[in-house]
Amino acid sequence: MKKSKSMLCLLLSLLMIFSLCSVVSAEEVEANQWEATQKVVVRGKLSANNAGEEVTLMLFKNGEDSVSQSSIGYIGQQTIAEDGSYAFSFKFQGDASQYTARLNMNGKNVDKSITSATVESEIISATVSAKYNFSTVDIAVEMENYFGLADKPYVIIAAAYSEAGVLISTESVQSGVIANGVSSEDAQINIPENAAKVKIFVWSDFARALPYGDLATVSVAGNEPAAVHFIGDSRGMTHAEEDSFPVQGWSYFLDEIFNSNITVYDHSAEGATAASFISSEKWDAVKAELAEGDYVVVALGYEDATSDTPVIEMETALETLQSDAEAKGAEVIFTTPVPTAGTADENSNLTVYSEAIQSVAEKTHAVCVDVNGLVKKQFSNPELGYQPYDLYYISPAAKTHYTQFKGLSAKAEALLSAGDTAILNERGAKLVADKFAQGLASCTTSLTGYLVDFTDAKAKPVRYREIPQLSYTDSKGSKIKAVLFYGMPYHGSESEVFAYVGVPAGASETNPVPSMVLVHGAAGHAYKDWVELWCSKGYAAISFYWREPSSSYDHKLADGVTPVDYYAGPRRSDISTSVLTGDKADHFMVHATSDISLAYNLINSLPEVKKGETGITGISWGGIISSRGIGEDTRFKFAMPVYGCGNLTLSTGSIHPDSIYDGKYTFANTVKAGMPVFWINGSNDTFFSLHATSQCSYETLSQLCIKNNNGSHSQQHGSGSTGDIPELFAYADYMLKDGTALPTVSKITMNGRAASFSYESPISITSVKLWYNTTGIVYGNGIGKPGTTAWTSVNITQTADGNITYTVPDDAVGIYFEVKDANGLCRTTDYIELKK
Repeated sequence: MKKSKSMLCLLLSLLMIFSLCSVVSAEEVEANQWEATQKVVVRGKLSANNAGEEVTLMLFKNGEDSVSQSSIGYIGQQTIAEDGSYAFSFKFQGDASQYTARLNMNGKNVDKSITSATVESEIISATVSAKYNFSTVDIAVEMENYFGLADKPYVIIAAAYSEAGVLISTESVQSGVIANGVSSEDAQINIPENAAKVKIFVWSDFARALPYGDLATVSVAGNEPAAVHFIGDSRGMTHAEEDSFPVQGWSYFLDEIFNSNITVYDHSAEGATAASFISSEKWDAVKAELAEGDYVVVALGYEDATSDTPVIEMETALETLQSDAEAKGAEVIFTTPVPTAGTADENSNLTVYSEAIQSVAEKTHAVCVDVNGLVKKQFSNPELGYQPYDLYYISPAAKTHYTQFKGLSAKAEALLSAGDTAILNERGAKLVADKFAQGLASCTTSLTGYLVDFTDAKAKPVRYREIPQLSYTDSKGSKIKAVLFYGMPYHGSESEVFAYVGVPAGASETNPVPSMVLVHGAAGHAYKDWVELWCSKGYAAISFYWREPSSSYDHKLADGVTPVDYYAGPRRSDISTSVLTGDKADHFMVHATSDISLAYNLINSLPEVKKGETGITGISWGGIISSRGIGEDTRFKFAMPVYGCGNLTLSTGSIHPDSIYDGKYTFANTVKAGMPVFWINGSNDTFFSLHATSQCSYETLSQLCIKNNNGSHSQQHGSGSTGDIPELFAYADYMLKDGTALPTVSKITMNGRAASFSYESPISITSVKLWYNTTGIVYGNGIGKPGTTAWTSVNITQTADGNITYTVPDDAVGIYFEVKDANGLCRTTDYIELKK
């Protein structure tokens, strides 16, 4: 729906004044009612001879000696009916009894024709669903009985307040025109940091900007410091890397699933059964540490099952644990034991103990997360492509993977030799922690308020491993590391992404440098020479590999030979709407744009990098991905898509999927964030039309550079030959290093055949040119063939004020203007096509 900017500004300012709010429930909000403005009905009758005339009603405040804006409560007109009757029916804010009705027709007072004037209040009912959901609030609103509000504008506003009740921010959720009530489904707002409550308002009657009540107040969970005390056995406990790599327990990853207000304490003990733990000194120590508002996550039961502990013994111990924790004001979260990669009988026995744990939780009114069931479901996922033992346990396949980083510990080698099917590797431990978070999110407990949004790549903590044999220092002293960083879930399991990360010589924590995220194109890969190139310009850089359709590109890495073993995300596919099937979390573009955010997180985690001083550039398909990514992650200082862009349906080249993942659908976010975008294309590019690139520049309020290159698409999708485009580095220097600005060029306006535009530059301009064709864009014969459009250039005389009007030749069809500065760098207008 379209939003009225002036209306929204007025409403947001008035929101600071009105205090009409009443707190409803914290998370689930029930139906709410409030009294709206008064309903006033004035009826009367004149002669039928006056039918069709206009009669004017004014409510004039009692006791006022003169007519003024403050003395008039209402003015309205109605047409007299055929029988001479008329009726006014309207809303009125205030006490209508304090006003006198005055009626006028053709300049004459006709008050005596009023036969009745009634005042009543209208009750407006509202049903609201508002639920805290990680860092957002999900809102659904349905309202009925809007007397007199048909076709009137409304806006739903969310206001965030601090614990002290101070207004932090306001956000428009949705606006539009009321039909038969308001219905706002699946609206969502972001919660600012330090917000304690979010209040949802509906405003209407633009003329008066009246609030129509406080629909809901949602308490924001997870803002108070709290502790999670983890109690488990060897499969849950955190293992020290120096003597256990890659063995790991799932408590190690709890820090990643909870926000920074949670502190995790691991009290696990190897071989612990429920009874042995509560009778140990460890449980006495935990009880001494417990404070009101803390949480106890219990991950016991595996050792009970494998040692055939009587079920009743385990149940009694867990009930004691629950009672002890409750007495200290702590909440217990039970979990069922993680399945093994062993025999069906082993896991069948675990199921018996899992059911017993769930029974204890039900009996004690505690929360229980069925980790056993969630992980078994993952193990049976037919799309996983791996056996669970190979992927999640200490297996020969896991050894191949983890020895890329470092040698296995003696503990891991011993488990491997013994054929252990129960102890998890790092990947398996992370899977269990993720499934625990997934299950916890659907539980009724305040601990859910501390979960980070595991669907948002921006919120995902940085974690990666270096591959030493592929890392090196280049000839200019830049340190280039090959890494696998951990990505978003694919078929339910955390994916891994290969990348090169480079830091230039001389960069340090005390001398940090800006950074770039580099997104390669089709038939490309993670380019080390691209990283080296940006490092040579004084930038840290990261180039990651999004997977090509063919596996032949998967391992063209450092030396083109050395394979890299990792659990990768989806391969590139056509992103047209017709092929977007299955779980959205498994779509290629979801992973590709998430990888952009994860690359941002990684590069900004390095001590040698200036935090937040990061740009992004993408080539060809990398430009498509970047165009979408910058609308989903607006943290970048700027973006430079080359060739690839959004608005792909406008392209007369061969890449034109109609997709919900086209960047054009997120450009509004880019504009709202004020992110500059520098669009670059070639005049005869093989695949991407100037029509699409120009439209992207319009929609992002950004600058454009059309390189007259006779059909080149030669930047090799991300290799070092991006040096062919000096404007890329000059613009990055301007944005991140206080370099000289490129010329700024306006869009073209036409008056007949006269084309007008303007330009500005901090340094002298050496040339202004018109480039035109007489055919429109002409593409080559076949996919990937260079365009054959013939271009003609005309030198144009500069003007002192930078305003140019030029009559284009009669045979010109497609035109754009180029402005070049003394450094040889150019910017252009948009490309437009004219009628002959």
